[in-house]
Amino acid sequence: MEKRLCLSIITFVLLSAIASAEIIYSGEVTGSPSDWTSSTNAYIGDWGYGTVTVNSGDDIVSRSGRIGYSGDGEVTIDGLSSSWQMSNNIYVGYIGYGVTGKLNITNGASVLNDEASVGFGSDTSGTVEVKGLQSTWQTDRLYVGHRGQGTLKISGGAQVNCREAYAGYYTNASGAIEIDGQGSTLNSDLSVNIGNFAGSGSLSIQHGAVFSASSVNVGAGGLGVVNVSGIDSKLICRDGSLNIGRGVKGGIVNISNQGLVIADDIDTGYYHGFDTDDYGYVNIESGGTLAILGDIDDSIFQFLTKVDGDEVIRFWDYGLSDWSFITNATMNEDYLLEYISDMDSELYGYTQLTVI
Repeated sequence: MEKRLCLSIITFVLLSAIASAEIIYSGEVTGSPSDWTSSTNAYIGDWGYGTVTVNSGDDIVSRSGRIGYSGDGEVTIDGLSSSWQMSNNIYVGYIGYGVTGKLNITNGASVLNDEASVGFGSDTSGTVEVKGLQSTWQTDRLYVGHRGQGTLKISGGAQVNCREAYAGYYTNASGAIEIDGQGSTLNSDLSVNIGNFAGSGSLSIQHGAVFSASSVNVGAGGLGVVNVSGIDSKLICRDGSLNIGRGVKGGIVNISNQGLVIADDIDTGYYHGFDTDDYGYVNIESGGTLAILGDIDDSIFQFLTKVDGDEVIRFWDYGLSDWSFITNATMNEDYLLEYISDMDSELYGYTQLTVI
């Protein structure tokens, strides 16, 4: 009796392991994902709803991926060592009217592809969620809201790496990038545009998340809004400028609650103050810090030599209950300026402006 019980338990455990490692798919999917090869153009949601789930260390490969082609589609890659590798592009929300696509990369899984378009078609929407420690997405050029609506969410210590990125690329497109939590990062080798051409883009960095790029363009033709909030939350321009409001729709960077923005300098471009109050501004609330390269802490006017104009940086004036230009503030009462000379500091060689 005991032998039969032990055998039953072992059989149950083995069957459970096999079931948990299955590659599960349903609906309108290009064949069985287990049979895909590096030459397969994989469609998930081809003229109807389709789903694929890969978990417990399994992996799939294909040439490309189209999630939500002409029907809604969703792919989940879940669990440590689970992966999907593509030699070509991935589209999340492709061309169908009202089509939605979703890609989930969770709990240590990884996805690797060439270019990525989230919300490719003008009438589509796409969402990519990368969540959990060791979860990674490696892509070349990244479009969040290419012609349609796109959202990228990074949380729980997940990491996304790309060569360059755009949020809200074409006219009427909208793209939102949300990075949340300690260890959650988005790193771009080259520049990132938030609000490109006549699109609308947003970037949120909060609760200790980090965003890093060679340079950042906020409102690069379209409307761009960036929010950096929370202890250890950082926007880092590694090798260049923070460019704000370089198109006719403008850009805003908001820094609050011990958030930090690091840049060599700030350029507001040609359209600053074109026809509204919301063109090319850095708004710093209490506890927010802006760090600019150079020993420029003698006065706010010296600091502003690295900023394109005196009417760019604003602080929240509690007396007015409104934004006011930093030149109207009083040093050591409303804000602090400090050059960082500690060679061990991340901000060595920078001057930081912190609103009190």
